[in-house]
Amino acid sequence: MSWQIDIYMTGGTRETVSKQIAAVIADVMENQLHLKRISAKPVTNAADTTIYRYTMIYSCSFDEEQRLIYS
Repeated sequence: MSWQIDIYMTGGTRETVSKQIAAVIADVMENQLHLKRISAKPVTNAADTTIYRYTMIYSCSFDEEQRLIYS
């Protein structure tokens, strides 16, 4: 299983705010849900360069019998 999370921000503090949001997401995904982070980086938004985009990708395995998530 995998998840991709995209954070889009505009404005003068878009990079700082995006990274603050990403830190909160990382805490939940990694420390609480025990998912493995594959990637976390800014992505160029070619359609509109005024929008800052930060993409995070997580993966894990799921044991259906025991209903456990693990990485």
